[in-house]
Amino acid sequence: MEITTKSEFTIPSLLQNLTSVVAVIINDGGIVRENNAGFLFITGEQATPSQWDVRSLLVQPSFNELKQILPTANGEPVYQGLLNIGDITKQCRTIQGAVYRFNDELLIVGEHSISDLEQLSASIVELNEELSATQRALVKTNNQLKRNEKKLTQLMQTDPLTDIANRRHFEAICQQEITRAKRYNQPLCLAMADIDKFKSINDTYGHSVGDCVIQSFANLMKTESRESDLPARIGGEEFALLMPQTQIGDALNMIERLRQTFSTTEHCDCEQTVTASFGLIQFQSQDTLSEMLRRVDKALYQAKSNGRNQTICD
Repeated sequence: MEITTKSEFTIPSLLQNLTSVVAVIINDGGIVRENNAGFLFITGEQATPSQWDVRSLLVQPSFNELKQILPTANGEPVYQGLLNIGDITKQCRTIQGAVYRFNDELLIVGEHSISDLEQLSASIVELNEELSATQRALVKTNNQLKRNEKKLTQLMQTDPLTDIANRRHFEAICQQEITRAKRYNQPLCLAMADIDKFKSINDTYGHSVGDCVIQSFANLMKTESRESDLPARIGGEEFALLMPQTQIGDALNMIERLRQTFSTTEHCDCEQTVTASFGLIQFQSQDTLSEMLRRVDKALYQAKSNGRNQTICD
């Protein structure tokens, strides 16, 4: 850069709006006389402040160090290399550039250090990796939450001893099937079962054998029923079997097969024959859930009153 008079010591117009190139003219008191967009960029300023004193922003070499270097006779730079510019408490940038001196003023020109770009690129890669890891962790956590939710729902709907539906879940599904049967005029059957003389089994053989009998009956219900049916433990030794889209004749055949198989099944250490009584009804158009439960319970009571180990249809 060739400089002849002070009036010619200006920043070329082609550098004025560049942010990748830094250019600034500073007087002997450290006040900026002229600067380009690049100098504003690395110092974090939006516009050039009035009487801008930038002595503290010249970190390495410092303003005083540059002032003490004598100007060259042929217009060569008084310093070439890395310059650290900025507020060291906030942000300090490194540029690769040169410093020229004319009379009592300094001209600093340079480009952003490639190390800044490399550091930025490395930071972006690192952030992308962290984001990907976070996304993978979120997907994993979300999948685990879905599994936990499914498991919790299953636990809330299942009888813990028999692993079939509990009363709450049974009544909810029963209400849905009643609504479906009314809307589409479809058949629906409901059976209620009670293990005969269960108290004597507990009293004679103990509760562990009683639990074994209950589990055996529940397993037999699952085996003998269809996938569309819903076996449930209503409470104690009482069970229910909901049979959607099933006529009473087909339901009776299924229940009788279940009753006869159970009466010939051995149960753990129980030495006596164990039987069950059944009540069976078919849905009628005026039925509500409570009405169906009342009717099937009545049929079950009749079966037990008639001598047990039988099925009564209402």
